[in-house]
Amino acid sequence: MIRSFVDAGTDDVFDGPATRAARRACPAALLAVLRLERLLGVEAQFWLNLQVRWALYHAQRAESAAGIRQIRRLPGLAKRKPAA
Repeated sequence: MIRSFVDAGTDDVFDGPATRAARRACPAALLAVLRLERLLGVEAQFWLNLQVRWALYHAQRAESAAGIRQIRRLPGLAKRKPAA
């Protein structure tokens, strides 16, 4: 039975230094996106998508991602086929 979602292993996920740093950086990044939208006339969502794709690209190639590539899919979960 789950008593709490927060324990020593998840403490940093919810309120650790990395999370606090992300909270501080996020508003600045969002304001920059809004400035780009206003200045260049390109929707803010485009800039956010670009930022996320850039971060994901680098995360997938990081040395720390090597362990993630070794995780096996659960047997009962097959790849979903696209809807027709």
